[in-house]
Amino acid sequence: MPIFRSRHQADLLAWLLLHPDREYTTTELAARLDVPLTTLHREVQRLIDADLLRARTVGRSRLLKANPDHRATPALTHLLEVTFGPHTIVGDEFSKVRGAEEVVIFGSWAARYQQHPGQPPHDLDVLVVGRPDRQDVYDAADWAEQRLGMPVNPVIRTADAWQDATDPLVQQIQSGPFVEVSSGTDTDIDEAPWWVVEAEDKRAGRLNMIAHLLVTVPYTEVAAPEVELPERMTPASNYQRPPREIFNYVPDYAATLLGDSEG
Repeated sequence: MPIFRSRHQADLLAWLLLHPDREYTTTELAARLDVPLTTLHREVQRLIDADLLRARTVGRSRLLKANPDHRATPALTHLLEVTFGPHTIVGDEFSKVRGAEEVVIFGSWAARYQQHPGQPPHDLDVLVVGRPDRQDVYDAADWAEQRLGMPVNPVIRTADAWQDATDPLVQQIQSGPFVEVSSGTDTDIDEAPWWVVEAEDKRAGRLNMIAHLLVTVPYTEVAAPEVELPERMTPASNYQRPPREIFNYVPDYAATLLGDSEG
């Protein structure tokens, strides 16, 4: 849809406006949207200058999120939901389907997204690759349909059918425009989000990771009984070491590198 300055800008806005409660680093967004980092930096700065995004710095990281208080945010969110947002929403809903190895949007929406001329799409065709439960697929389609306000039509094919491309529907999809939405490795969901550690400065990256773990993992102090240790044995106590043969010893791998092992 020729409204936004570029598709990169539209994809960036769609992702942030459709995940308004999440913060992302520029590195994470560049990887997720498959956009060069320098290009993303330019688009981010334009949107910050327009007050559509908020940015804050934590250590060496710059965290970005949508500005919910901007007057244009509700209208922009609705516009992006029906134009550049469908693959984001489909990815959100279908990533919860167990057994879905890949999700693909095809048909008229994919054609418009890839800038093929034609009429605006009125529904969304989705292919789920794998062996998911059929009801889970239909439930995901229903949730996506409610968010998008347009029919979502899911079909299922096995991974073998998708790779062999002998199935007529698979042939039709692969011969035309389609958009890969997610795969079985896309596990960044609200219930278990990914976190990215900026690690150009390794020392700072380790400290940030330690601090993040400490504030993320719930911790409650556990009362433990006081332990009384016996007196340490001394040579005068006539201590005798047990036979070495009764213990399991780690193989002396270091000796093969250093050439120094006990006889």
